[in-house]
Amino acid sequence: MKNVLRISSLLVLLLALLSQSSCKKDDLSRAELLQQAVWNWDKASTNSTDQDVQTLVAFLDAVMTGATLEFYDDGSYAISSGTNSETGQWSLSDNEEKLIMDTDEMDIVKLTETELVLEGEETSNEYGTYSVALYWVK
Repeated sequence: MKNVLRISSLLVLLLALLSQSSCKKDDLSRAELLQQAVWNWDKASTNSTDQDVQTLVAFLDAVMTGATLEFYDDGSYAISSGTNSETGQWSLSDNEEKLIMDTDEMDIVKLTETELVLEGEETSNEYGTYSVALYWVK
């Protein structure tokens, strides 16, 4: 009986240690998740029902095909699409719910090790208020 208890205790300890080491990636901050690798363009979408807005978002999606986005720990970023590339400064809001890239501010809808979804709201006299979501994957 003592051997069963000793083995059971050892297994519980081993499982506890393994669970702690396997969760290390889950403890990454949002900034660390952003900087972990190069993000690849997936798609863009909008909640607008206006045909002109939908056409603009489809054009954005086509232009961004093959684009990459990389965040650096010095607060800079680089985005490349085809032969065009742009750099700038990025930061997170105090509550880490918004990503600020230069002067553009976007809500972080989803951020995991493999997926980044950003959403920005646009207001126009012609088209009203609508949002555009940008999808990036690793």
